[in-house]
Amino acid sequence: MGPYRNLSGMMLVGMLAVTAQADMGDLPDPTRPHRASTGGAPPSGVQSILISPQRKVAVVHGRTVTVGDRVGDAVVTDIRPYEVILNRGGRESHLRLVPRMDKTGREGSK
Repeated sequence: MGPYRNLSGMMLVGMLAVTAQADMGDLPDPTRPHRASTGGAPPSGVQSILISPQRKVAVVHGRTVTVGDRVGDAVVTDIRPYEVILNRGGRESHLRLVPRMDKTGREGSK
């Protein structure tokens, strides 16, 4: 039984690992982007931006857009490294990829 004793021990450890993982329930997907939606309503705001010499693309409210596309009743007029510029009725608005940070290190300061 010599060489098979180690094999049966490894099989037992493998079965215990599978059982332990099944008992942990649904684990989050570590490859899922931060703040990604798990279903239901699409996420709001800008989720990602891709700028290359050939194109500018952003994901806004869960939908891929380029310059000239509509987001609700606004038109995408520019895509910059950290924001998407929208024009709604002649009025410009900025959707930022990341929120502006307070450089003083104090929360809630103005």
